[in-house]
Amino acid sequence: MKQIQHMGTNLRTLSLLIGCMQLSASMAQSFTLSTSILTNQSARSGGCVGIADMDGDGLDDLILLHQSKTLSIDYQNADGSFTSYAYGNVSNSSQWGMAVGDVDNDGHKDLVSGGNGDGVHFVEISGRGVYTPVTNLNNGSMFMQCMNMMDMNNDGWLDVFGCHDNAAPRTWLNNGSGSLTYNAWINYATSPSSDMSGNYGSTWTDFDNDGDVDLYITKCRQGVNNSSDPRRWNRLFVNDGSNNYTDQALAYGVQNREQSWSSDFADIDNDGDLDLITTNHSTTIQLFINDGTGHYTNATSGSGLEYSNFFLQTKCADLDNDTYIDLLVTEGNYYFHNNGNGTFTRITNLLPHPSQSYTLHSFAMGDMNHDGAIDIYASYGTGYVDPSGSRDDELYLNNGNSNHWIDFELEGTESNRDAVGARVTLYGAWGVQMREVRAGESYGIVNSFNCHFGLGTYTEVDSAIVRWPSGTTDRYYNLAADQWVVVNEGWTTRAKMSLVAALAGPYVQGTGLMSDGLRSAALIPLTEPYADMGYTQEGGSFVRRIPQSVLDVSGDDAIVDWVWVELRDAVDPTDVLVARPALIQRDGDVTEPDGVTPLAMGLADGSYKVVLRHRNHLGVMTADGIALSGTISVVDLTQSGTTTYGTDARQSVNGTLVLWAGNVNGDDRVKYTGSGNDRDPILISIGSIAPNNTISGYVFEDVNLDGLVKYTGSGNDRDRVLQTIGSIVPSNVRVEQLP
Repeated sequence: MKQIQHMGTNLRTLSLLIGCMQLSASMAQSFTLSTSILTNQSARSGGCVGIADMDGDGLDDLILLHQSKTLSIDYQNADGSFTSYAYGNVSNSSQWGMAVGDVDNDGHKDLVSGGNGDGVHFVEISGRGVYTPVTNLNNGSMFMQCMNMMDMNNDGWLDVFGCHDNAAPRTWLNNGSGSLTYNAWINYATSPSSDMSGNYGSTWTDFDNDGDVDLYITKCRQGVNNSSDPRRWNRLFVNDGSNNYTDQALAYGVQNREQSWSSDFADIDNDGDLDLITTNHSTTIQLFINDGTGHYTNATSGSGLEYSNFFLQTKCADLDNDTYIDLLVTEGNYYFHNNGNGTFTRITNLLPHPSQSYTLHSFAMGDMNHDGAIDIYASYGTGYVDPSGSRDDELYLNNGNSNHWIDFELEGTESNRDAVGARVTLYGAWGVQMREVRAGESYGIVNSFNCHFGLGTYTEVDSAIVRWPSGTTDRYYNLAADQWVVVNEGWTTRAKMSLVAALAGPYVQGTGLMSDGLRSAALIPLTEPYADMGYTQEGGSFVRRIPQSVLDVSGDDAIVDWVWVELRDAVDPTDVLVARPALIQRDGDVTEPDGVTPLAMGLADGSYKVVLRHRNHLGVMTADGIALSGTISVVDLTQSGTTTYGTDARQSVNGTLVLWAGNVNGDDRVKYTGSGNDRDPILISIGSIAPNNTISGYVFEDVNLDGLVKYTGSGNDRDRVLQTIGSIVPSNVRVEQLP
């Protein structure tokens, strides 16, 4: 794309022709009118609508300003239904701007809004239907346009930004307890000088990839028809890394003077930097391509975006999951499919109504039903923010297609809880994709905070890099497609350990290795088995599914099976702080689900007791607290130097300590005879009548983990149970040594 735009009309025309030839069925992405699933089916929101997880349950909700004044939130329930809660009028005047975010870090997003001279209104929400009545922020008498929340000073608390139509924008800083106070945070000096009025749309973004957040403002200043008047020039306030901002829009090539209304920064060409799209009054939609350093070139000509209208809202999203960002704008019926070659194709009737024509006035986007496809909440109206007098809002669910996807849900710890300002960069065979978390976009709308990626035909992601506002970077490798990944800040960087262990069942005496019979027989599931067994992840969310490539590795690093790892309090070992699935290799290394990386448990530096469990072995715990930090600590459970809790918690095989095998029932003991013994299930599994029968599969009765259940003969699973309880006295019981 960057090359073609400099090579003349002929190549651009050729590019367009190729793009048209390559258009697939995914371009005809379809949606189903689904308003009937909502409790509130008669909202008329006008300009301000939103989709976001308001209560921290992992499900996106709907934020509505009925008649542009009355706040209601349609909370999504676990079964996919919705329950509506009314929060009253935020104002008696129509609201032009709205943003949500967890201002007080209590797990519930709060709301700010503003209109024409009626103040800036703050609604603190602490639960479903539980809120503090509307309060007005100081110095809030302004003509509000777009609003955002952003941690401007990077102190871990969200602040508030508002576009002022009649003067410079205004900011309210968080005092660290959820209280917002006006603060002239940014020096809005420009050259030539201007009163900095006419601010319509705003985006907080790291356009230059330098790790700090910058501010782009689209400016209109209606009635100013002279393009030389600086009041209509878009502004890019660049952060120097110390929260000092200077306007450098001209230097970076984004000083659009066309009376812009709204904008969006997105990686249009999958090269790992953020490109820019603006809508304008005096010309068509404009496309600016980033050269990787934050400098932009106007690439509108021949792009297929040369349309003009009263475009109120602008948002990029991969609606058909083909790996390329598409564009949806209002006013009207404007959906532009990204052809992947620097051009777009306009697709009509994206949201067909069964009985009437429509003019889409505003919208919000997010995957409402967690099916891996971006849905749209549509509102209709007149003018700028006034709702339609005859048409209710509508929810359109994306019908999806055969393309794959992956979604990331982020939660900050050192950074603000909502992870606003964080970014996820995805690497794979398609190239690079990037998404940012934003709170308030375009012209007064809120889109899902989740980072959604379409993967096309690809079923794996090579790596995902999450960069947080704090500077922390989390890395995930070899992620399978078609899953939600919940990422807690710092989970791949803290409490690191090289955990080594051996399982008695597959352990081969004299080799120092375990067998990988399950892997060789293609029986290890791609999704970890412990959730179905009633195990609960604690202390964060972890990758539960692996790509097939992890199980294709052979040799000493071949995967033996899934295991379960816990960190417990060093003083009270009954207190499980972290619990998660992991993988174990033939040589005993316990790894992340990528099959390679040592474990990172995500807790702060400290001393913790380490527990290792397996589905048909007895678990073990270190006797002492192990000091863990960001530097990898070795915890070798095969060696006597690593003492364990209790008595005789491990079996010794020629000096190598292994986990006791034979816990077929998955309880806390191994028994050979009597009620609840572990021998009988082996016999039952093979059919009971013929003891020399065998069965294959990924089952508890396969104590040897060779993929084959045997009751008699060489390598049978029954003898392992007998050996564990002591062989001589069949009525003995081996009890797991965990508190």
